[in-house]
Amino acid sequence: MATPDTVGNWSGPRKEMEQSWELVRILRSGTRAMRDAGSKYTPASRKETRSPDRYLQRLRRTVLFPIYDRTVRKIASLPFAKPPVVSGELPPPLDRLIINADRQGTSLSSFAQSIYEDAVDRGVGLFLVDNVPTAGMSLPEADAIDARPYFRRIAPDNLVGCKTAMRNGTEVVTELRFRNWFYTPSNLGYDTLSDMVEVWTETTVQQWFRQGSDTAPDRERDAERQFLAGYQLVREWEHGFAGIPLVAVYTKKIGALHGEPPMEDLAWQNVAHWNSLSMQGEALHYCRSPILTIRGASSQMAEAKPEVGPGATITDSSDTLEVSFTEIAGTSLAAGEVEIKRIEERCMALGMQPLMAVAGPSTATGEVRADSNEKSEAQRWIEALEWAIYTAMEYAAAWTGTELPEDFDWTLYRDSSLIAGKATDVPVIVQLMTQRQIPLNVGLRELAVRGVLSTVDDADELAEQITLQQERGLEAQMQQMINSVERERQAPAA
Repeated sequence: MATPDTVGNWSGPRKEMEQSWELVRILRSGTRAMRDAGSKYTPASRKETRSPDRYLQRLRRTVLFPIYDRTVRKIASLPFAKPPVVSGELPPPLDRLIINADRQGTSLSSFAQSIYEDAVDRGVGLFLVDNVPTAGMSLPEADAIDARPYFRRIAPDNLVGCKTAMRNGTEVVTELRFRNWFYTPSNLGYDTLSDMVEVWTETTVQQWFRQGSDTAPDRERDAERQFLAGYQLVREWEHGFAGIPLVAVYTKKIGALHGEPPMEDLAWQNVAHWNSLSMQGEALHYCRSPILTIRGASSQMAEAKPEVGPGATITDSSDTLEVSFTEIAGTSLAAGEVEIKRIEERCMALGMQPLMAVAGPSTATGEVRADSNEKSEAQRWIEALEWAIYTAMEYAAAWTGTELPEDFDWTLYRDSSLIAGKATDVPVIVQLMTQRQIPLNVGLRELAVRGVLSTVDDADELAEQITLQQERGLEAQMQQMINSVERERQAPAA
């Protein structure tokens, strides 16, 4: 039973998931969050430990290259490269879910993409199928407030805890607790960040409110709070649904409502890139600053410590004065650049792994069975999302006391990136282009579809640019040959 001092405490898998969730949350929050994390992900050298100011200066100069965040966004957007295909007609008011899934103007496609991005990032995406009851309302009154079933996303960091039980061999969620953040005005004239914990059981819903006191709220910091007390029960009612209308999408399932980031290895490589780039920037900062060298100066000049800069002059009465700059060769910087490039290559490989198709079972002769469909991890994730949306639609129909039409279906675009083909597609396409067995624009278009040329918007235009560059290069080579022949012709005979 929830109490004012325990309702906001993490329970179940929430505390375990935080060990890996913290890393990806900070990475996706950007440079500021990585700097705020300090030595947790950016260890200080021995010299920096003795000189904290120098360490802070290095942190302030370091900028995160958002490899992990970009990869998550790219993979999460692939199934929505084309609009979802909806078959069958939904009866009112379920038909409104297609254009306004959350009663806040978000289409079902955009809502599903946000849930899918949660799952790709954290290993699990969660949402509730809630309902605005229409009992005692006329039809115009219900339409005026858009009273109907709708979807509510539960942000991963807002999950507080859950309880489960085994029912007929299946683990079922019997209690769900999640947090909602919002601002409330205070008596002192400024807004504070407050929160409400919502508790769903199989029969009731409770709302526990806690008045905040933070004048400078930080959602990322507050997401790490596992012990919050002082809640007050402000509302409780029976929801009337048979169980908890919770829908989960998993990409790396550990247990009920327990997921781990499927691309955590990429996240750690992003941290390695951050640290290598930080040290490289620090070395470059000092190597590209020349050192003023003065020899044979008088004691007065040595004590004065002359300044160096535009318009600066050095005057001394010494006859042996020598002034010069000493520049560091910086040959070791090349090794740092090589390391950074290798990390980026590993990040690219790890980011493409979910999109690579996995071959089916082999026969005794070693040939892949033709009746076995090749699927990538990402394609299995997309199928899980499709089933989740279908389940949510069934829950919405149950809220209205109806059933989904038999012909209803909601499918996503799966033929994106390398999902539809083998990993060998890319080198084959490149070889066909090189041998001119397929037109250049066709090959570029195929590479763009498979995500290899993610920045290409118009393959035909790019093909024209490449062809023009090739023609110009050929003209330059011909001109060089003509010039060479002309020089030989005009050269005097030996």
